[in-house]
Amino acid sequence: MKVFHILLIFLMCLATAADAKPRKKQRLYSPNPAYSSIVIDAHTGKVLHNEGADNITYPASLTKMMTLYLLFEALENGKISHNHKFRVSVNASRQGPTKLYLKPGEIIAVRDALLGIMTKSANDASVVVAEGLAGSEANFAARMNIKAKSLGMTNTHFCNASGLPNPNQKTTARDMAILSLALYKHYPRYYSYFQTKNFKFKGNNHANHNHLLGNVPGVDGIKTGWIIASGWNLSASAVRSGKRVIAVVLGGKTRLWRDKRVTELLDVGFNKLGVVNNNGVPIPEERPEPVVQNAATEPPVQQAEVTAPIANQKAPLPKMKPASLPEKTVQAIAGKWGVQVGAFGSQKKAQEVAAKVKQEVSALSTAKVVINPIKHTRGKLYQTRFVNLPENVARKVCSQVVKKGHSCMAMKVVK
Repeated sequence: MKVFHILLIFLMCLATAADAKPRKKQRLYSPNPAYSSIVIDAHTGKVLHNEGADNITYPASLTKMMTLYLLFEALENGKISHNHKFRVSVNASRQGPTKLYLKPGEIIAVRDALLGIMTKSANDASVVVAEGLAGSEANFAARMNIKAKSLGMTNTHFCNASGLPNPNQKTTARDMAILSLALYKHYPRYYSYFQTKNFKFKGNNHANHNHLLGNVPGVDGIKTGWIIASGWNLSASAVRSGKRVIAVVLGGKTRLWRDKRVTELLDVGFNKLGVVNNNGVPIPEERPEPVVQNAATEPPVQQAEVTAPIANQKAPLPKMKPASLPEKTVQAIAGKWGVQVGAFGSQKKAQEVAAKVKQEVSALSTAKVVINPIKHTRGKLYQTRFVNLPENVARKVCSQVVKKGHSCMAMKVVK
């Protein structure tokens, strides 16, 4: 019996030793990623290159561009400031690398969280922002999807704020280009953060994962990403001779291959715009003048600029008969405020939502409605807007509209 016990202990030790052996290191590349790419002119939205741009894949850390979009929105609205502090939850601290290794109960300033997301692509900082703005990451993901829909990202669904693997999280190269362009157009004050090459936090220096910064002429943003299922992703924006191009590559086989491919596509884009001398004297970039000034969220007129040209449609938008849009004669008055509550696939649906919002939100019960048709990848969308509102109504009403399950964007109409 004693010999049996000794033998049993010996076998258990062997099993423990086998378990203690280090596991084979996970490969840092995807052998067969689903490749797709797109290049657009950032000033017109014109598609300059398209290779499977509507193929469904995983966004990986390009997801964080939407997290940053909503963070910029909160900063622009005055809901938070750069010095505002977020508390780190246990959930946030448990996120996988890449991360800042934040600890539960720790306090982090918005500015540090923002730069941590932009440079190191910190997953824990992304969840801190999500929970700080929406109470939970699930609530934040719901906001991300509402915003994606309002921007015209028709093939994107977000499940978390970081881009960590989730089988239900999906996107396309076209949708990532739409989001990249929206960040550039809607929040120019904050877009410059994407140029940050290094970020110091707690005595540690974190280099930007976008290795094209400082190495490829004109590149000043915007975001990298990688998970095994997606391969190596990158959305990059560059300006040369006063013109700007955005290139998106999803599914690169390696980081170096992805960076090389994006560099090539930026050259393709600029060549098509007639910019061939990368070493010439820089010409200041002229940003497109917005028709609607950004207020509580992204301006809907700019939204149309983002979605319609990227659709790459050449057919002119047919004119609507006056009888088909009863409230078409309503004009948005310069200097007044308004809100947009969605963009829909049919005029009937747009009118139904307008009627429902009027019924559910008393502040909009007597507001004037304008339904605007816009070109889109799937043909036509109808934007539903309440116009000619006092500023205080437009700024406050969106929270009520969102609580009823609708999207909402506030704006000030200018000439």
